[in-house]
Amino acid sequence: MFPCPNSIHNFAQLLVPAFSRSHDQAVDAQQIPVLATQGGAFRAQQARKLYRWEQLREQQDLGLIVREGRSLYRVADAGADTASRLARAELAIGRRLIACHGSAADLFGFGVLSDGLLHVTTAEARSIRSPPGVKGHQMSLRSPPCVCGGLALVDPADSAIDVAAAASEIDVLAVLDAALRAGVHANQLDQAVIRAGRQRGIQQVRRLLPRANPLAESPMESRTRFRILEAGLPEPDLQVVVPVRHGGVRILDCGWRRAKVGLEFDGQDFHSGDGSLERDRRRGAQLIAAGWTVVHVTGADVYRSPERFTAPIRTLLRERGC
Repeated sequence: MFPCPNSIHNFAQLLVPAFSRSHDQAVDAQQIPVLATQGGAFRAQQARKLYRWEQLREQQDLGLIVREGRSLYRVADAGADTASRLARAELAIGRRLIACHGSAADLFGFGVLSDGLLHVTTAEARSIRSPPGVKGHQMSLRSPPCVCGGLALVDPADSAIDVAAAASEIDVLAVLDAALRAGVHANQLDQAVIRAGRQRGIQQVRRLLPRANPLAESPMESRTRFRILEAGLPEPDLQVVVPVRHGGVRILDCGWRRAKVGLEFDGQDFHSGDGSLERDRRRGAQLIAAGWTVVHVTGADVYRSPERFTAPIRTLLRERGC
């Protein structure tokens, strides 16, 4: 089961900083209940049922509410999350919207790629006049949309395939791994690929989908594995448990058990003096004592010079008969 998108911000409480600081009136936070379903936004006529125009202008001058368009406002500290932005976009555009592509992926919990835009479509695949920050897609739905928390989203498997098909090749596994990790089943992705037909970019998805693995714990681990496969090396095991002395274990990002060769992605290229350097040295010594050789990889290696780690791994695997 997927969690409902995090639209459960109590927008009613946002009214407290937005309105009740007025020196001449204490405002009941429940008096504009539409904020809870409109992402912290409201139309002037909705607010003027309770407040005079002068009061709204005063709150705008104080920076507590922001004018978004003609007769459209939002509280200044309204949520910037995808669910809140989707609710506000529906109010601004004046029609039911369906989150798609990266925005749907984000709401389902596997949004590993982001361009900062809110991606939406409509059930009729019609063109819409999009406000700033919103990208409208005229795309026909291949599956019934999901509705959760009052929001409509493109099917999670279809969303994963759409994002992967539009991604750079190095990012495809990162998207597919994340979708599996978030709860999309492999057979759902298989069916979504079939539904996608000849969609642009689908060939790279078909090629890499059999390699997708939910055990990858980060997008960079997935990208590192892509470089390994791209180099023609044997596919590694993920989250390899290595027994060490005194009954302990160490877990490597990936590795080849028969050859006792491991690989780890280093998220930082430096140590901050907090003891991590000493822990790394002790951990490395334990792995060496257990007969393992570990190759360390950085983001620069993955993106710019993958041969820095694929070549040593190839040599190690050959030397150890793998």
